[in-house]
Amino acid sequence: MPNMDVSDLNTVIAVLGAFIIIFGIISVKIKSRWFLGEALPAVLIGIILGPILAKFLDSLRWGSSPSPEQTSTITLGLTRIMIRVQLVIAGYQVPAKYQLLRWKEMALCLLPIMTVMWLCTTLCMLATVPDLSLLSALVIASCVTCTDPILSQAIAKGPFADKFVARDLRKIISSEAGANDGFGFPFLMLAVYLMRHANSDGSSGGHGAEAAAEVVARIHRPDFMPNVCKNYKEAFFMGYFGPIGAGAVFYVEHTRHLYPELGHGDEEETHLVRVMISVVYVLVLFSIVVHGLSIPGLNLIYKFCGVKPIMDDAVVVRRKSVRVPTPVIAEVNDSKTFVAYNRFSRPVFEPGELPVVEERYGGGICIMTAVGRRRLIRSSLRRTELRPAVNVIALYASVRTGSK
Repeated sequence: MPNMDVSDLNTVIAVLGAFIIIFGIISVKIKSRWFLGEALPAVLIGIILGPILAKFLDSLRWGSSPSPEQTSTITLGLTRIMIRVQLVIAGYQVPAKYQLLRWKEMALCLLPIMTVMWLCTTLCMLATVPDLSLLSALVIASCVTCTDPILSQAIAKGPFADKFVARDLRKIISSEAGANDGFGFPFLMLAVYLMRHANSDGSSGGHGAEAAAEVVARIHRPDFMPNVCKNYKEAFFMGYFGPIGAGAVFYVEHTRHLYPELGHGDEEETHLVRVMISVVYVLVLFSIVVHGLSIPGLNLIYKFCGVKPIMDDAVVVRRKSVRVPTPVIAEVNDSKTFVAYNRFSRPVFEPGELPVVEERYGGGICIMTAVGRRRLIRSSLRRTELRPAVNVIALYASVRTGSK
């Protein structure tokens, strides 16, 4: 009888698989009723099973010859894989050609606004971390400037966003979070270069930060992005929900390899290596907890204040299965379809490109274009008017693909 090899890798895979299966079973209630994403429960499970409490998962004991340095190497490799996967997911979920359509807004988010975020975080580091130089603060700030694409999906695509967040705002949040992960490297490399070649008093870094702040301090206003951010409320919402996660961990672990080991560099480098891991990890944990609980908190506030869900842009969606629950902001149309509002994904074609559809109603004939049908959907939600919308989409798809 074969024996099961209870190796470290098998243990990690088993725990990960068990969490995915169990959370997938109960995720409908957790997401739809409590508006709680996967990140916070996953962190809690990791703390319970990790070396702090149960010591069931301890990277210091993995391998044939474990060493204290292997935790950093394992973390760097895992976060690199996580970033690749989450960037693919973010790119797949963003509508087609969205970056070309909103290239001005994306340029504002990735260049001046990210620079403002970097400089503001630097000031926070100088104010909170003792004995930290300006250049060291720039290095740490560059690690936490990027928005995590997966954590931002709880704001951009969750049930709460379907009810209360405008679709244009959700798209720019998701697209910006997926695009800015790689844009943290220029800030990191600039800070590392200045730390290695600037004067000992850090004057070069100070003058550079001051000049950049003067150029971009007035950019983050809603009137600069009216197509995606229509008022100051949406601007504050977009600015607040910028969570950090695996990307920040990857940057700080990568930065550790750019400097000598602890005690082998000069005084400034030694202090930076000593504090940057702890600072970034605390910020990541704080971001996961605060942003993870902000959505349930906002939902309670909206209920108390009587904020109504967004009921614009109705669309008929076919059920993938009879067991699929109706989305939070949707109405049952029939056994095969339901009517959803404020959907994140929309067709990439223009309604005016759809062909004329001929529908029979009793003894008469109704001829109407797809644009008119969309107007009927917005004005009335009767089943006799909603069902032809599905036929419009199917007919258009068959014409474009050449199928019958």
